[in-house]
Amino acid sequence: MSHAPYRNRESFERALEALIDKADEQNRGADLDRVYEHVRNKPPEVGALAGVMFVLDDDFRALVSHEVEAFRRWLGQKGQPTDDDDIAAVMETVYRRKRGLQD
Repeated sequence: MSHAPYRNRESFERALEALIDKADEQNRGADLDRVYEHVRNKPPEVGALAGVMFVLDDDFRALVSHEVEAFRRWLGQKGQPTDDDDIAAVMETVYRRKRGLQD
């Protein structure tokens, strides 16, 4: 698989929103909601991003992984290394916003 273009935070968030829309359009929104609940209740020794990747199906895992790596490359280019928990927090923010969940 070729590299996705670099993704700044705004374009990363838009890409995630598009993936959520895709899941909803495929009537898989409930599956996505189960992923979110699973990750919220994961064992503390499992990182949030690893938890997401573990429970996503192969199709969405590849798409999400592609976007995460594009965002990570952009952060690296800007000298802003980030860890998996930071990326997972952005992903949760996007999910909560799309689902209209309160903080």
